[in-house]
Amino acid sequence: MAFTAKSEAATPFSVEPPNDLFEMELMGAHRFYVAVPVCADVELKRRILGAIKSYFHGGSVDHLIKRYGDKWTLPEATEDQRFVVQTLKSIRRRVVQVLNSIAKGRPRPDHAGLLAAEVALMRLETSFRSAMILIAQAHAFEATAIVRMILEQVAWAYAVHDVADRAEVQRTSPTGAISRLKGLMPFAGPLYGALSGGAHIDPALTGRYFDATPDGTVTIRTQMSEESYSTLGHLMAVLSLFERVVQITLGAYIDRARERRFLDRFATLSETLDAALGKLKQMHIQLVELPDRLFETAP
Repeated sequence: MAFTAKSEAATPFSVEPPNDLFEMELMGAHRFYVAVPVCADVELKRRILGAIKSYFHGGSVDHLIKRYGDKWTLPEATEDQRFVVQTLKSIRRRVVQVLNSIAKGRPRPDHAGLLAAEVALMRLETSFRSAMILIAQAHAFEATAIVRMILEQVAWAYAVHDVADRAEVQRTSPTGAISRLKGLMPFAGPLYGALSGGAHIDPALTGRYFDATPDGTVTIRTQMSEESYSTLGHLMAVLSLFERVVQITLGAYIDRARERRFLDRFATLSETLDAALGKLKQMHIQLVELPDRLFETAP
C-alpha cells in the first residue's frame, strides 16, 4: 500500500508555507486585512500597514509611515504568544515527521484492520492542524472537541489494526475503543474524561464563558486564553499517543529517524516538546495527571 496526501484545493497550500495559519494574526485597515506572523518584527508590520493604507487612501507608503506610523498600535509579540507559537510549530514538525515515515514506509500486507488503521492515522494531519489553529485563536471549547476526536481516532486505529475481518472493523466504535487504549497508556482514560467535559460544555463550566452583572449586562467570552493552554497540553498528550500507536501498528514497516542534538548544544525535538509540556503542567493544574516525559527519544 502507498499513500499520497491529496487536497481538493491544490493551491495555495500545495506547497508547505513558511508560516502556517496558527502563527498568524490579522492586521490592516477597516477595508482590508492581511495575516502576518504574530512574531514578525514590528517594523515589518508597520510597512505592511502602510502599504494597505497607501493603496486605499493614496500617497506613498514612506510618506504615510513617516506621518502616521508612530500613531499605529503595533505591539511586539508577548513571551506567552511566542511560547504558544513555538510549541505549535514543534507539534506540527512532529506530526509531519511521523506521517512522512508512514508515507515512505515499506509495503504492508493486505489486511483489513491494518489498512483501516493506517488510513485513519494519515487523515489526522488535517485534524491536528485544525486544532492548532483554534488553540492559537483561543477558541478553547472548539479546539477541545477536535482534540477529543483525534484521541478517538487514535484509539480506534489501535483497536482495529490487528482485526482481519472487515465487518468487525466497521462495527468497532471509536468511543468504545478508548478502553483498549487505556490498557496501553493508562493516562488515556483521565485525558479522555477531561476532553469530554470540555468538549460538551458542561453547564457547570458556564462561569468560564458567561457573566451577568446586577444591571443586567451580559458578557460572553468567545476567546478563552487560559483554557486554551490546558487544551494545548492535552493536544501534546494526544500527539504522544498518536506517535505511540503509529509505532505499534506500523512500526514493522516504517523507520523512525534518530534524533541528535545539533552541534551537541540545541535540544532535540523530543526534548523541546517535553520542556514545553513541563512548563504547561507547572502553569495549569488540569494537566497534572499527564506523565512528565512523553516524547523521549527512541533508543
